Amino acid sequence: MKFRHMACIGAAIVVLVHGFETFSQQMVIFEERPRMADNATQAPAPAPPRSEIWDYYVRRGFTGAVVPALSTRAAVYSGIIATELATLTPACYTANCSWPIIPTLGACGECTSVPVASSCNATSHICTYSTPSGTSVGLPSNPGDQGVSRVAPSNGTHHPIDSASRAYFSVFDILTATSSTSGPVNATANECALWFCVQEYLLSVSEGQTNSSLLATWPTTQYESASSTHPARYRFVDIPGPFNVQPPSAIYAVTADAISVLRDFAAGLTSGTVFVNANVLDFSSD
Repeated sequence: MKFRHMACIGAAIVVLVHGFETFSQQMVIFEERPRMADNATQAPAPAPPRSEIWDYYVRRGFTGAVVPALSTRAAVYSGIIATELATLTPACYTANCSWPIIPTLGACGECTSVPVASSCNATSHICTYSTPSGTSVGLPSNPGDQGVSRVAPSNGTHHPIDSASRAYFSVFDILTATSSTSGPVNATANECALWFCVQEYLLSVSEGQTNSSLLATWPTTQYESASSTHPARYRFVDIPGPFNVQPPSAIYAVTADAISVLRDFAAGLTSGTVFVNANVLDFSSD
């Protein structure tokens, strides 16, 4: 009887093996193809990723030092190194999807040319070139083939970093002074700024290809002190209707603590000096 039971078990194994053999030998192949949803109201395209409140920072070590979150630092470095900025990447489970206008928090920025003042010391024979915000470099009165370029955080003149109507997280000067034996010193400067803004995106997926267009940005904020319902923050106000903020009462804001942490981090990335002397580069360790 025992051998009969063993034979039954063996027969069952053979039957099961034949059942799976069809798939294991790829006699039957399932090919995935996108298809339109049977009912778009029952299976709508998922909402694209976006941000309404930004409050990302962490406390590190026993001292509790506050630093930007790893994802924030990675995004900053990616923005510095990447040749193309990443755009919103919506999920679409069919070949074609469309969405209404998408508002989201983002980063905006610009550089503005500023005047350069110069003054020379007759005793030291050094000429100083400076921006309205105080960033300065020095060159000898007769420098020959020399140059110096400096990047430094500043409080801003065109873009005051303490403004309540715009959520600045970095303001810095770029000052360059170069000279040659055949001409005078050429000094130029720019004040650059980065701030949080609300961005208006138009997204769609056509034949599996994502199309993303940035239509407009909105920078205006209002500083709100901390209360029992929220921390101190920069809240975006008077957002235009075409941005499609839903519901209209939705709050887009950046906390003051998060901006303070990001300012300290950005200041370390926007500080350094490069010297050029007879076509030889020398730069600071910043």
